[in-house]
Amino acid sequence: MNHQMGDLPGHVFPGLAFLAWAVLWTIVLCRRGGAAISNPWDARPDAILGADAAASVGWEAWAKIVIPLVEMTGELRWVTWPMTEASTTIYAHITVDFAVMLSGAVDLLVARGRLPKGADHVALALAFFVAGVLFAAHGQHGPIAGTAHALFAKMLFAAAALVLVEHFRPAPMVRWGRIYAVALAGVWFVHTGWMLYVADYDLMSEALVPRTYLFFTWYAITVLVVLQGALAAQRPTAAASPSR
Repeated sequence: MNHQMGDLPGHVFPGLAFLAWAVLWTIVLCRRGGAAISNPWDARPDAILGADAAASVGWEAWAKIVIPLVEMTGELRWVTWPMTEASTTIYAHITVDFAVMLSGAVDLLVARGRLPKGADHVALALAFFVAGVLFAAHGQHGPIAGTAHALFAKMLFAAAALVLVEHFRPAPMVRWGRIYAVALAGVWFVHTGWMLYVADYDLMSEALVPRTYLFFTWYAITVLVVLQGALAAQRPTAAASPSR
C-alpha cells in the first residue's frame, strides 16, 4: 500500500542529477591527474586541490542555476497558501532548489572576484545541508519512506561536512569522500523511488525497515567498488606521469 506524496520521476531525476554531479567531479579529477589520482586516499593537503573552485568546470555553476530553476517551475503549480501538509513538501523542494541555485550564483560571483575565495565552498556546503535538513523530515508517511529519506539525508549531511573540511584541508581523501557521498546519495534516491512507487511494498510495514538498510549497504559497497575501479583504471597513467 502506497501512502506517499510525490512520484517516481520526482525521485529518479534528482537522483540521477546527484549521480551525474559526482561523475562530473570524477571525470575532471581523472583527466587532470596529480596527487588525487596517484595518491587518492592521502589525508595530507594538496596545493592543486586547494586552489580549486567549488565548480569544477565553468558551466557547472550555470547548471546549478538552470536545472533547479526548471524543477522549481514544475513545482509551482502545486503551491498553496496557507500551507497544507502536501504543499509543505512542495515548499521544501523549492527551498532545496533555491539553495542549489544560490550555490551556482555564488560560484559565478567568486569567479568574477565579487565575493572572496571560499565563499563558493560555503555556499555548496549550505546547499547540501539545507537539502539534508529538509529530507531528514521528508519521509513522514511511514517507516519505509522515513528510513529511506533519512539515509539520503545523512549522505547529504556527509557531503556538506566534507565540503567544509576540504576548504580547510584540501586532501585527496576528502575530495573523494565528497564524491562518494554524493554518488551514493544519487543512486540511493533512485532506489528510493523504486521502493516507493514500483516495488509494491507495504510502506507502513516496520518489518521491511531492515530490508531498506540492507539495500543501502549493497549500494554503499557497489559505489565504492565502482569508484575504486575507476581509480584503478587511472593507475598506469598516474604512474607514467609526475604527480604535480
